[in-house]
Amino acid sequence: MYINLKFLESKDLTFERLMLLQLVKQQKFEDCSEYLIDQKKNLRSLTEAGLITSIKGRKKDSAESKLRPTKEGEELLANVEIPEIIEDDLVLFEWVKGIYLSRDKKLGNQKKTKLYIALFRVHSGIDRNKLATLLSVFLEDDQNMEYNLVLEYALFKPQNAYATKFSLEQSRLYQYYLTHQIFFDETFKTLDGAK
Repeated sequence: MYINLKFLESKDLTFERLMLLQLVKQQKFEDCSEYLIDQKKNLRSLTEAGLITSIKGRKKDSAESKLRPTKEGEELLANVEIPEIIEDDLVLFEWVKGIYLSRDKKLGNQKKTKLYIALFRVHSGIDRNKLATLLSVFLEDDQNMEYNLVLEYALFKPQNAYATKFSLEQSRLYQYYLTHQIFFDETFKTLDGAK
């Protein structure tokens, strides 16, 4: 299991609470309550953060065995495993996801797409408002979007099934940036000046 430490820090989550959240997730398949019994303070903290909840269960079940992750808890566990990801990447993903779905286009693998947003940001050096601006123009270009049917492939589409390492050269978004580089570089300068 890979743990993105920066993302974990940004969520103010300790290793102990992350492990407890993972154990609560595993409760769906096996009883992990014996590991949760002495963790009332940490479990309360996870509940208050909206990451775990309690199901009705059976009367004879212990309170710990009834714990389950919320949708937010499940999402946090999935996102903490994505290298390089930061909160800005997740915000961009949700925004672009909404646009793709509203246009009846496909998302592809959402976990990979989040990873590709993070890798695009790191490899290209285009981040925050600059990346949002690039994506906005990219999405508004109807001619471009006519052939851009899957969000995942807009960020990275390997040349063949064996190529798995991220490369900007195989990014439709980066190729779009290069095609309109003068415009984007000027726009990015104005964004830098607005800080």
